[in-house]
Parts: sequence; C-alpha cells; structure tokens
Amino acid sequence: MLERLRLRNMLLAGDPTLMRLRLGSRVVVSVCLSLGLIYLFSSHVHALPVAAYGLGIILSVQGVLMVRETTGPAQFVTRATGVVAAGLSVTLATLLEEYRLVSDLAFLAVIFVACVGRAFGPRWNAVGMYAFMAYFMAAYFHPALADVPWATVGIAISAAVAQTVRFVVIRENPIASMRGAVRATLHRCEEILVTLEEASERGGVLARADSDALRVQAQRLKGTVLSAIGALGPDEGGQNEAVVDLRVGLIELQLAAESAIVAAQKALPPRSILRAALNRDGQGNKGGDSEASGTEADQSAATIAWLADARSNVLQQAAKITALASASPVSGSSGPVRLSFKHPAVRTAIQITLAAAIAMAAGLALSRERWFWAVLSAFLVFINTQSRGDTAMKAVQRAVGTPVGIVAGLVLAVAFGAHPLILAFLALASIFLAFYNLPVSYGRMTFFISIVIALAYALMGVLTLDLMWLRVEETLIGSVAGILVSATVFPTRTRATLNKAEADWYAALKSLLEATRSEERGAELIDLSHRLDKAYGKLVTAARPLGAPWQLVVRPGHVRQTLALHRAATYWARLFARNVSVGNAKRTEPLLALIGDLLSEIDALAERKADCFYLERLRTSARLDTANFERRKISDSLGMLEATLTRFYPDADAPSMAG
Repeated sequence: MLERLRLRNMLLAGDPTLMRLRLGSRVVVSVCLSLGLIYLFSSHVHALPVAAYGLGIILSVQGVLMVRETTGPAQFVTRATGVVAAGLSVTLATLLEEYRLVSDLAFLAVIFVACVGRAFGPRWNAVGMYAFMAYFMAAYFHPALADVPWATVGIAISAAVAQTVRFVVIRENPIASMRGAVRATLHRCEEILVTLEEASERGGVLARADSDALRVQAQRLKGTVLSAIGALGPDEGGQNEAVVDLRVGLIELQLAAESAIVAAQKALPPRSILRAALNRDGQGNKGGDSEASGTEADQSAATIAWLADARSNVLQQAAKITALASASPVSGSSGPVRLSFKHPAVRTAIQITLAAAIAMAAGLALSRERWFWAVLSAFLVFINTQSRGDTAMKAVQRAVGTPVGIVAGLVLAVAFGAHPLILAFLALASIFLAFYNLPVSYGRMTFFISIVIALAYALMGVLTLDLMWLRVEETLIGSVAGILVSATVFPTRTRATLNKAEADWYAALKSLLEATRSEERGAELIDLSHRLDKAYGKLVTAARPLGAPWQLVVRPGHVRQTLALHRAATYWARLFARNVSVGNAKRTEPLLALIGDLLSEIDALAERKADCFYLERLRTSARLDTANFERRKISDSLGMLEATLTRFYPDADAPSMAG
C-alpha cells in the first residue's frame, strides 16, 4: 500500500492541482496554433512579414501568462485592448526607426507607462506587457511601415488563439482543481498514516528511518496544503463562508497530521486505531470529542482521532462547494487609483525605466543590433519582485540560467543540427518545461528559454558562438542594471506598513477575546468579528509585496503559510465568539483562565510585530503540550486558536503556550 501511495504522490508532487501542467500546455498549444494560423494566412490570404511570426509567438505567450480574468468576456476585452496597444507600439517603433535617439526615448516612455498601468489592475498590467513586448519585437525585426498592418495580423491571431485555448482547448475547471488538490492532500495524510502503521506493526517505536520519512512527508504535506489553498483563490477576507471553511479545514488537517507525527515520537498509537483511520471506518474517531488522558500513548491516539475528524471535515466542506469559479474573481481594476510620486507603482516604474535606460546605454555600447536583450533583462528582473533582495536573487538566477541554457542549446544544436524536426520538437519541449517550471523556479525557466533561443537560431541557420556569447553579455548587463537600481533608487521597505497591519490584527483579536470574556453578546461580538476579518484583509494587502502580487502563479512559501495561519486564527476566534454569542460556550473558570492566557500570549507575540513574515525557517511541526491536552478538548475552537498561534514562530523561537 505504501508503494502505491508513493507512486501516486510522486506523480502529483509539486503540482497537485495540475496548474503547472495546464500552464505549460497552454503556452505550447498557443505557440503552435499561432504559428500554424499565421503560416496559413500568409500562404492563402496575404504574405505576412517575418515580424508577424515573431509577434505572434511572443504575444501568444503573453496572452496565456498575463491575462488573468476568470470570465471569457473580460479576457476578450483585455486581449482586444492589448492588440490595439501592441499595434500602436509597433507603429510607433516603425515610425521612429530612423530617429535612433527619439526611438530609444520612446521605448523608455513605453516601459514607464506599461509599468504604471499595473496600478490599475490586472487588465492594464496585461495591456502594458503587450505594448512593451510589441515595441521590443519591432525593434528586433525592423518592419517597414507598409508591413505594420500585416504584422498586426499576427498580433490579432495570437490573441484569438490564446482566448480559444483558454476557454475551449484547455479550459480552466476550478472545481476539478479544488477536488484534485483535496485528494492530493488526503493522499499525503494517508502516506503518513501508513508509515506510522508499519512502524507500529514492527514493534511500537519509531526507527530513525521512520522519523526521517515522516519529516519529509510533513514537508510534502505542507506544500500540498498550500497548493490546495491556492486553488481556492485569493484570500482577502470577507470571502464566501464555504471557501473559508475549506481553507481553514485544510490548515487544521495539516496541523493534526503534524501533531500526530510529533506525538508518535514519544509513543506510537495502537495499530488498530491507525488501521481504522486508514480504512475510514469511523473507529479512528473514537475519543475525538473526549478529554485525552495523560499517558503519551493516549495522547498519540488522540491526535489520530483528530486527524480522522479533520479529514472528514475537509471532505464535507469540499462537497459543499459547487460554485468555486465565482468565489475567486480577478477584477479588471481595484477601484479608483490616485497616482502620485509616492505610489508604489510609480516608484517601481521609475526604477524599471532607469534600469532599462542604463541597460540600453551599456547594451548599445556593446552592440548596435542586439542591445534590446539588455533592456529585456533589466525589465524582466523586476517582474514579480518587491524588494532589493528579490530583484538581486532573480537577476542572479537569470544571469546563471542564461549561459547554462545556451551551452545546453548549443550542444543539442550540434548533436541534432541535421534533423530540423528533432530540433523543433526539442524547442517545443523546452518551451513546455520552461513554463511548467515558472511557478517554482525562475532560474529553471530561464535555462529552458535559453535552450529555445539557441535552437530557434539553429533552425534559422544563424546560430554562432559569438551570437550566443553576445546574448550572455547583454543579459549580464541588464541583470546588473536591475540590481544597481533596485539597491539605490527607492529601495523597497514594506516592514513599517506590515508592522502596523500586524499590530491592528493583534489588537482586533484581543478586542474580540476580551469581549467574549466579559458579558458582551450578540451584535457587539458580531461587529468585533467583522473588524477582525477586515484587519486580516488589510494584513493580506500589506503582505502582498512579500508575496509578489505580480507573480503569475504564486509559489507556496513561508509568507503564504504565515497568512494561512493568520486566516486560521481569525476563523477560530470568530467561531468561538459565535458560540459565545448564541450561548453555546459557558464562561467557566477554566475557560476564562484560558482566555486570559491567550491574551497574555497575544501580547507577547505582538511585541515581535511582523517578524513571523520574515523568518526563512519553515514551521516543520506542531508542538504538543501535555497540559493542553488535559485542560481542553482537542476539537474546541479556542483550543484550535491556541494551537494555531503556537505555529507563528519556529519551535526554537516561539514563546511557550503551555498553561
């Protein structure tokens, strides 16, 4: 059974929602269809310039990556607007081709406007990318003015293809993605149960190999849970209750599984309980609603009961969601935007434009024909970065991935240069692998894109070592320009804003708990619950620079995990307040004491402000405390709030939550 689970989990590892598979497939299908349709149009309607092919390829990719609305009409409007913007960029670049200085300044202006457009939402972010890439390709191909209308045909074909691929060929299915992510999460939990069950069968104690395997399985579970949470859409606060319940249920399932691993280090639960949990026959839930005794074996058994309950809860919540597609819309605009010199989008636009100008000057000094590679690198290293460190890391990944990929591409070109079909297949495979890896590694994406470029030049018969070395040099110029500007011009500091949002969230949490300890009921508690939810939404907004809001597919990481824990704490606090407001939770002395302890611990956590967002060490396990098991039910919402707060910091740094 373990081998079957391992094989299934290996196939889903890193992509439980198949999001990466769809992304890579959409790009490849869009590129192939665009090229095919442009060729057919050129053969049977009117001969198209080479620029039409280049624009069709690059903008079909942009059409897949940058257009993020969830409905067909909204995406159609974005793509149509992008076609107009791209056509204007090509026209402008062509008209100014003979006036080099003016053309270069116009390119910088296009870059600035494209970057400022991000402030107005995903639609204008996509339109800006259309305009930038179109000007870039026009500077590369130098189309004649008479060719501009026909080059625009390639742009229109690429947009139509991207729309068709997204909504007809490879459609998005949020419900299927959610269910697949839930299944993958449950498979991860079953893998943990199987490891515990086999260890229990061998003798009742964990061997070193078992502990190592469980540690790896816990890490995999965490990544899968975060991917599953991501499949539920952006978490802004005030979201559909069914989606919130499932999101928190997944967090609870992870917490329960990790608690079971920690408890098993002291004593394994009985094999019968593990077997019952694996078989899902209900016996694994025994004791789930009763106080656990003080023995380590009983505590370990209680964690398995908790795990079984959490798993059942996730299945129930997943079954309730029937309209997930409408739960995570991506709007074309976030509301009225007032631009000023202090606006983050304006400052970022200034950064990128300055970096592009530096790269342009240095690139022109190196090559009058290929300088735009430097500008492209300077532009791209800022995408999906919100700090000096992020930009530097991305620039290094690009600077390393480019030469390594070019070397690999040269090797493939030499090995299969006499077989164009093989080179074409390898190029398509590299395109797929580039965008399959984009969500998890920019360096890998750069590596495979560099292979594609080398193979494309080989197919055109112009591949030379000097040309590829020039690309490496121009890439290094752009990367260095990006690092220098990000470090010296408006270096991003989001800590102050995040500290305030975190302090407001702690204050709202304290206010709600203090109200539950007093005689407040009904409307007052509901109002405080809404305030806590709003504070969480503001915290999400403040943390966006750390979580990279421009990212195409957000990679699970410690920032998202920290936000997930805040969401879980918000949920459990609101649930407890709701129970108090309807009279289901009595204000007993032990309960009041636990609330008092939580308030003290919240004060201790609040002193660290937003430190939890900046810790690189991952939270590898939940900590169990014998006193906590003896003083409360494991399913109690207030106890779950306590257990969630213990995870804000790694074990070595966390303040004790023991009672």
